[in-house]
Parts: sequence; structure tokens; C-alpha cells
Amino acid sequence: MSRGDPIPGAASFAEALVQQVAFGTLAAVALPQEGIAPEHLEGLHEKERVFALALRGRRRIEWVGGRLALRRAAAARGLELGPVLPSASGAPVLPPGVVASISHKRRLAAALVAEGEATLGVDLEELGPPRPAIAPRILDAEEFATWMRLPDEERWPFLVRRFALKEAAYKAIYPHVRRFVSFQEARIPRAEPGPVAIELRLRGGRVPIELEAELREEGGHVWALVRATPRPTSSGRGEWRS
Repeated sequence: MSRGDPIPGAASFAEALVQQVAFGTLAAVALPQEGIAPEHLEGLHEKERVFALALRGRRRIEWVGGRLALRRAAAARGLELGPVLPSASGAPVLPPGVVASISHKRRLAAALVAEGEATLGVDLEELGPPRPAIAPRILDAEEFATWMRLPDEERWPFLVRRFALKEAAYKAIYPHVRRFVSFQEARIPRAEPGPVAIELRLRGGRVPIELEAELREEGGHVWALVRATPRPTSSGRGEWRS
């Protein structure tokens, strides 16, 4: 199911996207540049409205947008959600059997929702303007060496795609490792729109997870979607597959 591409100029919190994707349902809403009217909170649970009103400035706009996107994705799957408040780590606390991830940038908030044991990660990054200064933080040594050899016009696409994919991968695997995972613990040999392989080099060894990833470029944004599925091996020990 698809109800259009992301709409950069859409009205505040208007539905910009609802699509069934490989890992679940993806929804996005347009974010206002400043201020939230009372009617914008009507789509939230009462406890979410109370939480939102305690936030200030841009943080309130992004949080409300993320929850509205989450609820629209859940509704498209026929799921009813109670209040979805943040855990100590900031991740949404969801009903049993429901998994989700949220991301937001200046103009859009997005959510990916599904059911089951697999955990999800979504990240949204703007295609411009370029920010080459982040390269040493995002890329591992091999990726950085490749990036340095690229023509100037190819550097930002190379970098921002890996930034989004690594952010989404971290969100998907965090419930399994329960620790900070650095950008240098993942390598992405090829990052073009479509399915993507992510090579993980986690400190502390392997965990029993199968990692799948998809990259999209729509509406002036890079969209990275990642699913981490528990996969015990025959020996009872786990391994990363990507």
C-alpha cells in the first residue's frame, strides 16, 4: 500500500507517506518549522499529550511527529496502541509483539512498525546540504580511504547513505546488545538504493542475529530500513549474518 511520496511542503503533521515495505509498514508526517497548535496533539494518547507538553521547542515538534507517524503506521496494520512513552534509553515502549523504530529530520518524522520477534531500525537523513566534516566519525578506516579517493560530487552520497544505514542498524541491534555501538563497528562495502549488506565487527564477538537492510532515496531524503531477526545456530551459539 502506498499513499504517495514524501511531501516536503505538506501542512503541519500532514500524512506524507504510508507504505507497506519489506520489513513492515513505513509512515511519515511533515513537521512544522515552529510551534504546535492544540489540535496537533489530538492524534496522541492522553498520556502522550501530557509527556509532549513537558517538552520544549524543536524537541516537542519532533517527538509529536514521531508518535503521529508511529500511530499511522500501526493503524495501517490494524494495530491499536496504548500510550507509547520512551524507555530510559529513549526507545518507544511498545505492546508485546509489536516492534517499531522512529526517526526525524528537519521536515519529516518517520516510523517503521511490524509484529514479531525481529527488531527494527529506521533512519532518515537529508540529501543536502553536504556535511563532509562528519566523515571521520562515520566511516571506518577502509571506507574512509575509499571516500578520500572519490570525486567531490560522489563523496556526500557515499557518506550520507552509510550514515543512515549505520544509524538504523544501531537502533535494530541495540535490544540485543544493550550497549553503544560505534560507527566503526559496521562496514558497508556497497550502498546503493535497494537491499544492502552490512558487515558488523562488534566488540565482544558474535550474537545470534540475521541482519537485513534496505536503502531508499525519496523526497530529498535517504531512508535506511534495517531488521534484526534472532537466528540461533545448530550449535546453540549465534553468529551475525548480513
